[in-house]
Amino acid sequence: ALSSVAQRHPGAIKAGIQDRGGDVYAVRFYEVDGRGQKKEQWVEVDADFPWYQDKNNWAYLQSTQKGELWPALYEKAYAVFKAGGSGDYDTIGQGGWEGDVMEAVTGLTCDYETIKGQGDDALWQTLQAASKGKKAMTAGTYHEKGEDDPRFGKAVGIYGDHAYSVMGVRTRGRGRNKERFVIMRNPWGEGEPTGDGKDDGIFEITLAMFKEKYEALT
Repeated sequence: ALSSVAQRHPGAIKAGIQDRGGDVYAVRFYEVDGRGQKKEQWVEVDADFPWYQDKNNWAYLQSTQKGELWPALYEKAYAVFKAGGSGDYDTIGQGGWEGDVMEAVTGLTCDYETIKGQGDDALWQTLQAASKGKKAMTAGTYHEKGEDDPRFGKAVGIYGDHAYSVMGVRTRGRGRNKERFVIMRNPWGEGEPTGDGKDDGIFEITLAMFKEKYEALT
């Protein structure tokens, strides 16, 4: 969700962090009510990001760019924003639901759509309109049916129970040979289907594959 907002609204990300000095930062979030009214709230956190020994990983999101702190600061502050106190990472469900995150960061309400059952043309129009309107979009894959689920995993390059940024759409060919593609980004900064060039997490899939792998669009 953060990477989607950063792609479409980089100014909102930049304006949403203040360096308060002494390794302390303030991060801005919004509370949005049912009428779309928003209330601004600044959350202070430090840049001390704990390491989970049992998971062999950082407790908060790490950027692939050396020295870039904003993703971890946002995620750590979001845990405090949602749960208060120390903001245990587990309280936001390993990152939080995409729609909640985007609303909290931008102050804008989000739409949620189930992909299954949508016709190709209707889904394409939704993706195309959002892309032209420069709206941040994410798509979540289906749940894995065990470790051997052939739809997902490293060999496929698309992972189950995972949220991806939808960066846009494009077409190739003309007439009957025209194909529609969805441009995706894995927020890990790596991990994608083979044959798509450099493994930077950015890849294209056909609209048919998008419908097969992804359950919901935000």
